[in-house]
Amino acid sequence: DSLLVETWIERWGLRFEGAVAGWWLGEKDKAYTVFEQMLQRPDLTPPYRKVAEHNLRLRDKPKPANRSKGKKPRKPCRTSAA
Repeated sequence: DSLLVETWIERWGLRFEGAVAGWWLGEKDKAYTVFEQMLQRPDLTPPYRKVAEHNLRLRDKPKPANRSKGKKPRKPCRTSAA
């Protein structure tokens, strides 16, 4: 196929990028499934393998304590020395 010059793009690159896009769109479970599948591929290059492993660690990371929704933490006030 002349559209995709590199074979890795067709084999797994587009799927990988789709998982990243899906994660940002809220489809995190589907994205994690794709990242797990990518790690099973022997032809996955080391940089992409590192990213997939990092993304899966985000899933397994403990969640921070629940703050009240909709409220941002207060920042310290700053005064200007005029």
